[in-house]
Amino acid sequence: CGVGRLSAPLSKKGFIITGIDISEKELELAKKNDIVSNYESGDIRNWQSKLKHDLAICMWSTLNYLSTEKSITEFFKCQYNNLVDEGLLLIDLKNPQTIPEKEIKKKLFSFPHEMELSIKKSKTNNYLEGIYNHKITNVINHDTITISDQELYRIYFEKDILNLSLGNFELLEVFGDYD
Repeated sequence: CGVGRLSAPLSKKGFIITGIDISEKELELAKKNDIVSNYESGDIRNWQSKLKHDLAICMWSTLNYLSTEKSITEFFKCQYNNLVDEGLLLIDLKNPQTIPEKEIKKKLFSFPHEMELSIKKSKTNNYLEGIYNHKITNVINHDTITISDQELYRIYFEKDILNLSLGNFELLEVFGDYD
């Protein structure tokens, strides 16, 4: 559930939410943002709910960070075991057909800071690597810091998801673009 970006608005609409995250820091932030939902520490590969749920949502490309077939099959078994019969599993994944393999450069400004962001993404086999370089300059005193970050995740195609779900789920709908 991360910091509650999805669970907080859903709970405000009246849904009963149980948010899980493996990070205690993320859960602390989620609880500050949303006092209505229930938040629990857990791993999406083996968390066991006390109650069966109607819907499980795995957002923000979280599934892409599970990089082994064993982790993915554990994820699907876990979700299947925590859902009611006919329960739904909603998964948000990076769309491998729309991942740019190029360098993106942006300049952002929020006084007194100017940030130059360079993102370089490349595909290798079934993995995508993203290198993020942030150069942040204070325009008043010209102090500059540079921060680099790496993102590595597995690319899953529709057929991979169907095979790795072990027949526990039926694919109802796929949305593959931003339209």
